[in-house]
Amino acid sequence: MAHGFELMIDGASFPDSCRLLCSRLCLLNIDDGWAVVSSSSIHFWAPTFKWGISIANVADFAKPPEMISYPQQVVVACSGVIWARWGMVITPINWNLSSVNAAMAVTGVCQLSRKIRHDYFSDEKSATASLEG
Repeated sequence: MAHGFELMIDGASFPDSCRLLCSRLCLLNIDDGWAVVSSSSIHFWAPTFKWGISIANVADFAKPPEMISYPQQVVVACSGVIWARWGMVITPINWNLSSVNAAMAVTGVCQLSRKIRHDYFSDEKSATASLEG
């Protein structure tokens, strides 16, 4: 007791009490000082629910390219690249986080390519169709 007091929760000292508090709140499972990604941690559920963005982006392939938003797809693609890399850098590697963000990056780039092809490379076809008809 360096300062004359010691934080105790349920008879455990501060480091143990932090581990206990985190595990009781289901925020983080800590095993030997490492964060364990399990179904009771945010490190599992956040990437799992993020799959909905990738699934929605795949469903948007059925929509016409005119309805695709440049800003939205740029954000989806860039955030996918950034967070996929981050999922590989952290210890332990969060494979769920990396894979969902890789899927986001791929679907974002595919949607952007559809929009760019429609906006910039389909003008010749529509111009010739209007001249003929």
